[in-house]
Amino acid sequence: MQLATVKLALEIARYYPSGDNSQCFRFRFNQSRLHVDYHAEHARHALVYDSSMVLITLGGLAEYLRNAFAQVGWCVHFQFNLACFHHDRDSRSVVVLSFSPLQTAIEGHFFDAATLKQRVTDRRVFLPVHSEALSDLLDEQQFEYIDCQVRPRLSDTTLRFFARCESQVWHTQHVVRSILQHIQFAEGKPETGLPWRNLGVSKTEIMPIRLAKRLPWVARVLEMLGMSWVMFRSQFLLWQSSACGLVFSYRSGLSEEQRVRGAMEMMRVILTLTRAGYALQPSTLSTEVLNIDFKPDRNLTTEAGFDADALLHQCGDVRAELGMPQREIAWLFRLGRPVTPFPEQSRTHRLPVSVLLESSL
Repeated sequence: MQLATVKLALEIARYYPSGDNSQCFRFRFNQSRLHVDYHAEHARHALVYDSSMVLITLGGLAEYLRNAFAQVGWCVHFQFNLACFHHDRDSRSVVVLSFSPLQTAIEGHFFDAATLKQRVTDRRVFLPVHSEALSDLLDEQQFEYIDCQVRPRLSDTTLRFFARCESQVWHTQHVVRSILQHIQFAEGKPETGLPWRNLGVSKTEIMPIRLAKRLPWVARVLEMLGMSWVMFRSQFLLWQSSACGLVFSYRSGLSEEQRVRGAMEMMRVILTLTRAGYALQPSTLSTEVLNIDFKPDRNLTTEAGFDADALLHQCGDVRAELGMPQREIAWLFRLGRPVTPFPEQSRTHRLPVSVLLESSL
């Protein structure tokens, strides 16, 4: 394995999904193995209060690495080292990759670079999906650690629940300040930049965030002016456009490594749907609120200070409609077919390989 080959693969793998475009992993190469290091400071903000989303991010990265190295002719073998992993601490070599020559054709077994780069967080209006076509795609998937369900034609009550969860950020200054502090703006055409290059919103829509970042009291004014209601309304209309949810749940008794491998399975589903022309928007806050029974002592509502009582009593009904009354939900997505082209200026931009690949061992 040559360093030049590693760089070619990382040029593809650097598009792995990462919450708020945080890119919290770095790489080291020693001629035969690629080490993945976790940098806690790049992942730290109010909504990362435990390791769950970081492990999902790591699984997404692992799946991207598997496919990226296949593009340059190599099969990847993963060694996970998560026994002492904690989202608040830096961790070296959380994954170590070794390689062997790829013996089989990549068609049908891997995703090409175009599909990997095409996956985006999508905030467009979606058309409803045809469940029969989705069933054909999902029936091809094999799951060991997770289960996957598509729920079309969700009720307006459930769609309002999802929209309210997403709008909760405007109910606490702690969350708003933390998110604002971690948004970085860059001029021109940066390799990475938040938020419109990641979140799919226009420069005009981002002006309130620029103001609130410079003048913290603006966030309070925006809350008083009804930003939570505005966000709720916009999210509800987006959910209502397709009224379809993609729901992943964990199987019981999983270790942290098995959760990461489950995240790899989730990413394969997401990439399969992306390649078939579907669009997805994650609903992370809805996932966290619905999992309140799995994190009773330390959860999103306690860590962020949400006043979520009005949401929590609805969790049972929403879970029943999702067909998962007692399963831990791994991730929830809005799913559909877009009706407009994705704006190029809203595509996620990533740090270059020269930054992500650190000094050799």
